[in-house]
Parts: sequence; structure tokens; C-alpha cells
Amino acid sequence: MALLPLVLLGAPAIAVMHIVCKYIDARWLICLNSLGFAWAFYWLGRRRIRNHVPRYCAVS
Repeated sequence: MALLPLVLLGAPAIAVMHIVCKYIDARWLICLNSLGFAWAFYWLGRRRIRNHVPRYCAVS
């Protein structure tokens, strides 16, 4: 049951990718997808570091 949302949401995404890949090279889509993931992880990591207070710091 845990993987059911992946199947239900993945099937339409696969169908759309098959249609889009007829007009655009799949390597461009993969490149854009990878850049999007890189930006998202950078953004998440940057927010976490900025709001992080080390344990050894004495906060008054």
C-alpha cells in the first residue's frame, strides 16, 4: 500500500514523458530535471545551515 501513490502518480507522468519525448530530446529533459533537483537540494541545505545553531555555542 505504501507504493500505491507512486504507481498512481507515476503512470500519468510516464505517459506525458512518452508524448513530450516525441518532440524534445529526452537528454534535455533529464538535464533540466537534474538541475531542478540540484537547485532544490542546494536551497534546502542552505536554509538548514543558516538556521542551525551548533550545540557547543552558548546562546544567551
